[in-house]
Amino acid sequence: MVVLLKLRFESLLLLKVHLLTLVKHIVIKAELLLVELVYSFHVLHAFLEDLHLRLQLNLLLSLFIGILTHDFLQLLRILLLLFLALLQKAGFDDLVLVEELLDFLSVAVKNVHSLPIEF
Repeated sequence: MVVLLKLRFESLLLLKVHLLTLVKHIVIKAELLLVELVYSFHVLHAFLEDLHLRLQLNLLLSLFIGILTHDFLQLLRILLLLFLALLQKAGFDDLVLVEELLDFLSVAVKNVHSLPIEF
């Protein structure tokens, strides 16, 4: 009987030690999970700050490119209008030259008939 009581007492002590160890283990696990959760929030916050900065830079770059593209297209339009004006001027000069050449030829043809041919 004494041995049985001793065994029971030892088993209760062992159970107490194991339960205390189990509780300490659970507490440590909970603390580690809390630290991991806080670290995850810090990582998420840093990621979102980085994403925010990249989106701002992307917006600024797209605005800059849009402004440059608009200015470039305006410049291209002005150059095209100047080129068309020069082309019209050159075309008009060519038409005047062709008209003068035709006038010269018609005068020459009329004069050829009025000139006597001597052999």
